Amino acid sequence: MELDFPEYSTKIAAIVSHSLIISIGLFSNILLMYAIVRYTPASFKKYSSLLFLTALTDTLGVVCDAFLIQRIMPTPIIIAQVWHESCYTIFSVYLHTMTYSGSLMVISFWYRYAVLMHNYPPRPSKLITIILILYLPSFAQMVLL
Repeated sequence: MELDFPEYSTKIAAIVSHSLIISIGLFSNILLMYAIVRYTPASFKKYSSLLFLTALTDTLGVVCDAFLIQRIMPTPIIIAQVWHESCYTIFSVYLHTMTYSGSLMVISFWYRYAVLMHNYPPRPSKLITIILILYLPSFAQMVLL
């Protein structure tokens, strides 16, 4: 069996770049969580919990991405993705983390806006309610897929 050099080198480049991006993502999120836990002053504790939750969600997304083994099959009409059943479950969790991470960023910007405009942070109960309202559709998508 003869290996086609352009195809082989493309696969190696994809594996190396994917591994590098995953390593950078894991390292930066773990470093961020460490900095939040270790160096956050008391006045930023509420906001740091949002940042920590975002970093934790992103870390889970990076781990899911590391375990996903997608096979892309281009055809003249569509591009299909094929994977094993366990990868399908991981992909569902991966989509959940991406959606929820985006929601947490929106909540984070809203929180900072509320602090700047009203000079005090939103009530914790209001913050938790908003987080749950934005979490439930993403969670339902993960469970139902």
